[in-house]
Amino acid sequence: MFRRELVIIFFLAALAGPLSGQSLSPRGGFMADSLKIGQPVPYYLALEYSQEIDIVFPDSLYNFSPFELEHKEYFPTRTKAGISYDSAVYYLVSFEIDTVQTLSLPAFRVTSNDSLVLRPLPDTLILQQMVTEIPDSVAVEAMPLRENTDYLRLDYQFNYPYFLIGLVIVLIAAAGVVIFFGKTIMNNIKAYRLRKRHERFMQQFDELTAQRTGDIKKHAEQVIVFWKSYLEKLEPYPYRTLTTRELLTTKHAPELENAMHAIDRAIYSPAVNEVPADSYVELRKFAEERYMLQLNKLAHG
Repeated sequence: MFRRELVIIFFLAALAGPLSGQSLSPRGGFMADSLKIGQPVPYYLALEYSQEIDIVFPDSLYNFSPFELEHKEYFPTRTKAGISYDSAVYYLVSFEIDTVQTLSLPAFRVTSNDSLVLRPLPDTLILQQMVTEIPDSVAVEAMPLRENTDYLRLDYQFNYPYFLIGLVIVLIAAAGVVIFFGKTIMNNIKAYRLRKRHERFMQQFDELTAQRTGDIKKHAEQVIVFWKSYLEKLEPYPYRTLTTRELLTTKHAPELENAMHAIDRAIYSPAVNEVPADSYVELRKFAEERYMLQLNKLAHG
């Protein structure tokens, strides 16, 4: 790779000769005699012309075949006594394997209708061969090979970047689900638990009220306590602390008047030894209504 100072010295030396102001014959050529594949080599281009003429040098869009442009250096235009001087250095690389490679990089005179191509004399480079001899084949006996057909187990390397990307995607998706559907999901979970608890209550209540033997008063008390305990779990209301009168005077259970009075007579009156079956049916019906009310709240909440 040429240093910038050396390139400038070569370039100024190329311009040192007299140039004809009207010939419009550019000077150009490589600033080296040889090149290596893939390594840049400088090519200078210079032109002296009347300042009234428009001159354009090749840019990065130009086809430098068989070379490729790595980068370029433009020098400011100098004008003296009506004569302008333009110059540039192009750093070119080649990946061709031809021994001799030639290039004539043009300048362009721009007119109102067209442009005129101005080419310097072609210049050539010699390719430096890094490999001087390529053998056609190598004898098998001379190759340091050993036959080994044993199975070699390789450990899989965990791909942490993909894992972290996947984890972030999952977390973002989970956050989106919680934000947009979190309330619905929680209500569905609560509704599921509510249904399971109600099914257990209905089964146990039917089994408890079906028992008609033993102490009627004690049995009626067990039914009332079990019924009120379930209602307190169903909705935030102190059913167990309410007397029959308090329960009936609230807006919750005025329709239970006949059933509650019949159960109270069975508990507190020594002359009553039986609870009417429809009294327990009314308690069961009331529990079912309060359950449906809570279920509807979750469905529309």
